[in-house]
Amino acid sequence: MANQNQEVDCPCGLLKGERKSNMQAALEITAKYCHNEMEEYGKCVSSKPGTWHHDCHTLKVKVAQCTSSQ
Repeated sequence: MANQNQEVDCPCGLLKGERKSNMQAALEITAKYCHNEMEEYGKCVSSKPGTWHHDCHTLKVKVAQCTSSQ
């Protein structure tokens, strides 16, 4: 299993030879293709600071489903 901080080549708008961590690459892909899902989830988390982990679970699953389909 790869380390989350391992650097990889990423076609994420980088100049030739630049590298990003796996986490950075995953976040960029998620932001690019799952922007709406991330916005909804973020708004839910912000508006429910004490209960977001429960109240926003369905939106978190939608983000994960969107990300895994890319």
